[in-house]
Amino acid sequence: MDFDEFAQDYQKIHSKNIRLSGETPDYFHRYKLNLVKNFYCRNKLKEPKKILDFGCGIGKIEQHILSYFPNSKVIGIDSSTESIDRAKSFFKKENFSFYISDGSPLPFANSSFDAVVLFCVLHHIAAEDRHDIMQEIRRVLSQRGYLFLVEHNPINPLTKHIVKNCPFDKDAQLIREKDCSRFLEKLGFSMIKSDYIVFFPSFLKVFRPLEKYLKFLPFGAQYFIVAKKD
Repeated sequence: MDFDEFAQDYQKIHSKNIRLSGETPDYFHRYKLNLVKNFYCRNKLKEPKKILDFGCGIGKIEQHILSYFPNSKVIGIDSSTESIDRAKSFFKKENFSFYISDGSPLPFANSSFDAVVLFCVLHHIAAEDRHDIMQEIRRVLSQRGYLFLVEHNPINPLTKHIVKNCPFDKDAQLIREKDCSRFLEKLGFSMIKSDYIVFFPSFLKVFRPLEKYLKFLPFGAQYFIVAKKD
């Protein structure tokens, strides 16, 4: 998928596509970052000094990430030249750097990052390319670093509907949680946790506090994986 054609209107397209959820894209960006932040807090871990946002697009995560990790340096990488150009124009702070790359190889030294985030990116990578790209991600992740991955859950009917009708998801290849976990383990990642997330749309948000008790049920719209190097 060539995201250059969607870079200018990405926010508008995304907002329209998820309207059934009753939430904005920013809500979901913060939701994912909150999962990562809570992982560090619950486990009493030091804030990551250097974070790689793989598949950063136009930098929507970067708009919020310093609210969660104010002392971190964030590197965004994407294969879309137009998206990276827009991200660079938005973020002038020294905390941010952006690079154009399809991920194979990554232009970074071994063990360069304390954390790598892949937020709804894996389904855009062709199945035949996933092995090499994820091996590169493992290479640049430090031994004590963590991989944070969020993916669409193909078992959820609403998720399948949204993906099917999204212009920039027309070539998406969704992957089930158990297959994704198995894939990461074969690559040499150690699974720390895997939870199903996003169970209730906005009109049912009164029930969202119950989500922490439902994370083992494969009905959430997405799933959240934390892994590290073996």
